[in-house]
Amino acid sequence: MSIQGSIQGKQAAIYCRASVPAQTIEAQRLSLLNFAKDNGFENVAEYIDNGKSGLTLDRPALNQLTADMCAGKIEKVFVIAGSRIGKGDKTPTSEALEWIDKANALGVEIVSKANDIPSAEELSRLLRYRKLGLFTEPQLELDILFSIEVDFLPQSASIDDAIKDWLEANGHEWDYDQDGQLRANIDGVLGHPTHIGGGDIEWLPILTDDNDAKSEE
Repeated sequence: MSIQGSIQGKQAAIYCRASVPAQTIEAQRLSLLNFAKDNGFENVAEYIDNGKSGLTLDRPALNQLTADMCAGKIEKVFVIAGSRIGKGDKTPTSEALEWIDKANALGVEIVSKANDIPSAEELSRLLRYRKLGLFTEPQLELDILFSIEVDFLPQSASIDDAIKDWLEANGHEWDYDQDGQLRANIDGVLGHPTHIGGGDIEWLPILTDDNDAKSEE
């Protein structure tokens, strides 16, 4: 573990992690220092976990960073990518996403140079959807995609009709909301289905009071 720079008042920080000591972490550190400088922060606290796996969040420098965030000492954290917080299969782990969400709740912004971390609002929605059982694995995409056979679409008079036909064929209820937008009930959760080309439909869940209650069960 390496922690550099004294913290006086709120300031920005960089967090670096490499899974094995043989990997050079200096390039990651210098890249983040330049990235922070480009974003208006020249003096930053440095938290470095070298030779630490991303499969666990129990790491010395990350633990110290968490403590300093909770103490109100940090306002922004720069990372190379979300996977530096916690790495699964090419994406941040569930625990990493929850850590980022906790940071957001503390008023700390986590900034990824790879731009692979959702906004605070998007991340909050993603985690709530996961509580609804809509996601079983961590993923950064907020949309649920399911497929309609491409040759099924031309049989209907309109795209909306094609979607409704597919919903009915698969036992899903549908109606129109007060704005005239088609919505569907899939496994007890309301969402708006929209045709996005070819045989693909995008279905975005709606956070309703009923859905919120389901997430707390």
